[in-house]
Amino acid sequence: MATTANIQVLLKYYVSRLGNPQVIVADFCDYVKRYAQHHLEEQKELLPYVTDTVELVKKELDRLADEKQIVYVSLDPEKQEIIYIGYFIEKCSEIYQKLKINPTVPYPSD
Repeated sequence: MATTANIQVLLKYYVSRLGNPQVIVADFCDYVKRYAQHHLEEQKELLPYVTDTVELVKKELDRLADEKQIVYVSLDPEKQEIIYIGYFIEKCSEIYQKLKINPTVPYPSD
């Protein structure tokens, strides 16, 4: 993956690594902070995420929620969780691509 400062791209990558669209916001903030520290040399735009990670990430997540890219599952500030909608879109797209290549693949029923 190329280095990026885009939270949506980082969220997409994080969710794909987890294999689960449901994410605990605090864990994602930790991931973003570690990512920013690791890639700071390559991407100077990541500097704010090293110092003020939680506030900036939550601000970006609120923006994504307004754009209907994520959904807040739990609003409890202690254990806030989100679901990344793009995960389901990608999974459906993968299924349809397999069906286009091989129409004998059974359509998923669950």
